[in-house]
Amino acid sequence: APSGEKRRTGHGHRPPDSLRPHIKPVTWEAIYTDWGADGLQYYWRKWKLQLKEYDFSYNQKRDQLALELAAKGDIRSRSTLQRIMARDGDSAKRKKAEDLLAKLDAEPT
Repeated sequence: APSGEKRRTGHGHRPPDSLRPHIKPVTWEAIYTDWGADGLQYYWRKWKLQLKEYDFSYNQKRDQLALELAAKGDIRSRSTLQRIMARDGDSAKRKKAEDLLAKLDAEPT
């Protein structure tokens, strides 16, 4: 996990990725700064959840499929290529997505 997200929850462990803000490196504390009421903040802490780490294998399969489709000129890969460019931690994968998106944009529709 990114260094800014090593805080612990009230349950004595770091929340899994599925309970973290999806716009990183934003924290829940930052999101809740301007909230007028506390009632729904950290609502999941009220339940005894069985927390598991997020399984990224589906995302990886989606990304690989999008890269393969884009290489064949399939415009359905566009949104996944954009997601890879914006969020993926692998710089080589981001570059590949960027190149493939540029190639898709250059092709006549």
